[in-house]
Amino acid sequence: MSGLRKVTDSEKFLSDLARLFQSHRMYPAGNVYVESAAKRACHSLESRGEQIRVTNMGDSLLIDDKVVTVISSPLERLLDAFAEVRWESLRFDPALGTEGLLDILERVRSKEAGPYRRQGFAAGSLNMDDEEDERLKMAMEGAGYLSLAPMVQEMIFDVKNAKKGAWIRAHDVVKMLSEHLVSGDELFGAISELKDFDEYTFTHALNVSMLSLAMARGIQAPDNIVDHISMGALCHDLGKEKVPEEILNKRGKLDADERAVMDRHPVEGSAKILSAPGDTPPLVPVIAFEHHMRADCSGYPKLPVKYRPHPASLLVAVADTYDAIRTVRPYQTNPFTPAGAASILIAEANKGRLHRVFTSMMIKMVDVLKPGSWVVLDDDRRGQVIANGEYDVLEPLIETEGMEILDLSMPDSPSVVKIEDDKPEGEGVASE
Repeated sequence: MSGLRKVTDSEKFLSDLARLFQSHRMYPAGNVYVESAAKRACHSLESRGEQIRVTNMGDSLLIDDKVVTVISSPLERLLDAFAEVRWESLRFDPALGTEGLLDILERVRSKEAGPYRRQGFAAGSLNMDDEEDERLKMAMEGAGYLSLAPMVQEMIFDVKNAKKGAWIRAHDVVKMLSEHLVSGDELFGAISELKDFDEYTFTHALNVSMLSLAMARGIQAPDNIVDHISMGALCHDLGKEKVPEEILNKRGKLDADERAVMDRHPVEGSAKILSAPGDTPPLVPVIAFEHHMRADCSGYPKLPVKYRPHPASLLVAVADTYDAIRTVRPYQTNPFTPAGAASILIAEANKGRLHRVFTSMMIKMVDVLKPGSWVVLDDDRRGQVIANGEYDVLEPLIETEGMEILDLSMPDSPSVVKIEDDKPEGEGVASE
């Protein structure tokens, strides 16, 4: 008997849910056996006391952070029913109650395939394709962009704590981000709203991931590369858990010792990612290690040889810098406006520190350099954009205050160094 494996609370709940599913198929609603089985399953869920996460990987089952390969026949039948409605990733909350459990089974009985969310429960597929149900888009719009932050927090916790299945759940989060982007929501308006949100670590990761995803789509990267870049952006600051709060939140310049601690966070983050079990997407630790390295080989961590970062890292660096200087933090109480932040990106690109093409893409996405915008050129002249650049948003057609028309795409033309804004500029600083 000592060799028997102990059944976890989560497994006990799934076993009781499988029995409820069996009773629900056999008897009508309100039957005493159904009601009794529902109460038993509800009690198991409440006894667990926290959310139960289930991921069906086909030949095995991931329950919370535990891989289960031996599955009972009743549970297998339940999983088959979930698969039929394309529920591969499921989350049960203790507050679901008996009514909620029965509602879920009614949904399964109806065979209405596609993502489903209600209070205390969420379910969907791991690999959404072009025919994925429109309900996911509607659910995302209804829940709002902010609702993704807890999912990011949960996923980052899994990676930090080397939980099994962390990358499966990271993939799940990225697919939801991707659907949110596809759904046509006001992406940058939502990101703007998040700049005052307290949970900076997770909202920053969410913002940088979404911005990076949009840029990766913009360069028409293959879908798997887009996903990996977005995952890398989600995890890019993982190493900051090793940086003391007094350094992270310090007002003013860091001293040499504090700077050395801060400069270690890309190393710590990539090491943590590599230690997570499962098939780590190769770009994820690369982005975490390189996101503060610059296009001109400056930045940190310092290496003994001249080293040019991976293009994916340079892309994420632009998104990271933009969001960092747009966000309220203890040492940055008056962040830059979008136009002010874009001007900082331009200055960094002109110095060769940020990638010029990715900088141009970001400025095009945030839509602050367009007809009607006022700009300052590197010869100190002011002008107004009268037409977008044909190939590069940073090379528009300008009418100067002296009524001269300039095509900034022409050789020897001046360059934009600042986009003016009628709002006061903030005190933003380059991303840490």
